[in-house]
Amino acid sequence: AGRSKSAGGDVEALTSKQEWTVHDHVDDHLWFELYLQRNAAGYEIQCLGKDGEPQAGVPVSLSIETCLAMEPIQATLTTDASGAVLLGQLQDVQSIFASTGGLERRWDLPHQSGAQYPPELDVIEGEELELPSFGTQACIVELTPSGEPIKTLPDKIRFEGSMLKVAGLPRGHYRLQLLDEVPIHVRVHRGKYWQDGYVLRHDAILESRDRPNVVAFTSAEATLDRVAAQLTGAGPATRVHILGFRFLPQNLLELVEALRQVAQERFSTTTFPFQMWQNILQSNVALGDEMSYVLRRRKAERQVGNMLKKPSLLLQPHAVRDTSFAAEALSGAGVFMQQVERAPAALHAMCQAPMHAMCQAPMHAMCQAP
Repeated sequence: AGRSKSAGGDVEALTSKQEWTVHDHVDDHLWFELYLQRNAAGYEIQCLGKDGEPQAGVPVSLSIETCLAMEPIQATLTTDASGAVLLGQLQDVQSIFASTGGLERRWDLPHQSGAQYPPELDVIEGEELELPSFGTQACIVELTPSGEPIKTLPDKIRFEGSMLKVAGLPRGHYRLQLLDEVPIHVRVHRGKYWQDGYVLRHDAILESRDRPNVVAFTSAEATLDRVAAQLTGAGPATRVHILGFRFLPQNLLELVEALRQVAQERFSTTTFPFQMWQNILQSNVALGDEMSYVLRRRKAERQVGNMLKKPSLLLQPHAVRDTSFAAEALSGAGVFMQQVERAPAALHAMCQAPMHAMCQAPMHAMCQAP
């Protein structure tokens, strides 16, 4: 129960109700139960009676499914004096099925790290990417803009404690693959951060305002009287949820998934491209002779040969005319004579002067510079 104050200042009482069913095994016809727990030695199955007393010498049939084999591993083990069946660390194991005396139990183990990674990340060149990691296996692949792989970049990845760091990526597209996790699409932009949540590029502005900080546990310690954990990237809105079990529940994955749905971060990235002009059309402009010559030669029909004088029957011809020199006068670019329409003086000044300055000066500089 609690209280909440509305925008108008009114105090409203809030309540929440949740029911849990506790199974006491009083009416069960079975005189024992199977439990799965994990300790420093690994996983073990406990066979306990209704009063919690260990049941020794009970045969337990096991069926273990792994992600490395198509068929499950079958085995039958007997509980020891403490009523336990030791299973070890169970690397790459997805589920355990145990049965004995008509009792059947199944546990699905979380084979993933439990971390929640974003499907896409946007960084700029020179920025170091940091993500929490629960292992030492990761791979980053350079991609084409269409998503085709080009090559792997193992020298760009390093592990420091519980963090994975990626640095030195040039502009482009990449796929970061962590062990047993969904691949992350990394886009590296050439630009800089602008204001809060924007990336300024030469051709667009990238908005990513709702992206949360990367929160990770750098260390954790559990003792008899307290649980201590150190976080990185935490803020005022960060909440830590701790689930403690002596025996692992059979719906462990459902509990973890429900908790992840509550704390799931949703964000989007929006790109605002700039208008990139490829051509500028200017009317009422006369091109200069030089620019006209270049355009005519560019569109002229290609022919085999050259423009030299054709040979004649004379072996040693001599020119008998006098040599003359003449300078070619090239005309520059300019604007045509504009017809002044009958319009108010203010409108005429607003339309004529800017058009004349825009059309004459840039084209004149473009044509006369060579």
